[in-house]
Amino acid sequence: MYKERIDSKIDRAIRSAGKSFLAYNLGELLNRIDELNDKNRKKKVIESLYLNQQGFYDKDISGTNIRVNTALKIISSNKVEDVLYLLLYESEKLDDEAKSKVEQTIKEIKSGYSNA
Repeated sequence: MYKERIDSKIDRAIRSAGKSFLAYNLGELLNRIDELNDKNRKKKVIESLYLNQQGFYDKDISGTNIRVNTALKIISSNKVEDVLYLLLYESEKLDDEAKSKVEQTIKEIKSGYSNA
């Protein structure tokens, strides 16, 4: 159902960033969008995600940088909710904690808390 709403460009972005990374971190990225729009502050956000990896593993910070930039493409596409529902209902590999994070992010978006 949600897969049909995702074009091939967004599908590639989901695979590039990683479903687990998006599940655990998309809400935080939405809430920190102002920081991500500032080059110096963006570096600090990426460093923080790299040092506190949850839902992904990168050997070096460049991998986390790629994940964040790819997630920003998803955010700018205005397909965040579709991606979140896709993660929640069509991703068997996500653990319960990741699914809980997705549900939390959806609730925040619906309440107007996040910058989706």
